Amino acid sequence: MKWIALLGLVGCNQILDLRQTARHDAAYFDAPTDAPFACPIAATPQFSRVLKQTVAQPAGYYAVTTSGRAIAACINDDYFYSVCEGPVDGPLARVTLSPSPGQYAFVPRLSQDGQRMYVVSNTNVLLAFRRNTDDTWTQFSPPGLPGVALFLSPLAATANGDRFLISGNGVQFDEWTDEGGTWHMTHSHPVGDFGVGSLSMVAITADGLHALLLGTSDQIVYYTARDAVDSPFRTGTPIAGLPRSAQLYLTSDCARIYATGLGSIFYAQQQ
Repeated sequence: MKWIALLGLVGCNQILDLRQTARHDAAYFDAPTDAPFACPIAATPQFSRVLKQTVAQPAGYYAVTTSGRAIAACINDDYFYSVCEGPVDGPLARVTLSPSPGQYAFVPRLSQDGQRMYVVSNTNVLLAFRRNTDDTWTQFSPPGLPGVALFLSPLAATANGDRFLISGNGVQFDEWTDEGGTWHMTHSHPVGDFGVGSLSMVAITADGLHALLLGTSDQIVYYTARDAVDSPFRTGTPIAGLPRSAQLYLTSDCARIYATGLGSIFYAQQQ
């Protein structure tokens, strides 16, 4: 028998359910890593209900980059958060930030080339760090970077530079782009454009063309896409069987959705 983990992360790691599933579901545990996955055109990708454990490590906000690095907010024995980094699907190690944002580095996000990091502190201050040659990190102040963020998406890399979506209220998400070293707000996305009332999460993919959404009231995970990074996102459509979590990450080929909880990092494979 295999196990399916249905996770709920509402403020802390709260287990909503843990069910056994039949052996025929196990095929998705062993899908080849080079399978020809792609995000479907004008459709919603479907994923296995089986969550495969990839790293047994308490963490949140896990995301991977196209440069082969992964980042997360690791949870220590006192339930304080620190920034951890490592190889995709490998163990994560705590990194040194200078100056330190304190014991609560809630949401770390890594650029796709692995050279810049953006961290939301426990006071919702958005901080920027640059990687040093010894893999420590030093804070810097890029011009135009917004100073406050309640929600921060993973980073995309586009022709114009790094970009992310932030929000201070969950009902409007602003898209910001680093254009030649200076940050500018390029788009505003009221949640009504996604077809939902309010959101706890918007997680864009590395190419900026696809995103996962989590409805605040219905706790449903939605999928949305757009034709180009300067185009609006389409109305979100529900994805059945996913963990009700605000800490999901979708790879840009829609091959995997990563989730954190139960003291581990999991992924669901596209069917």
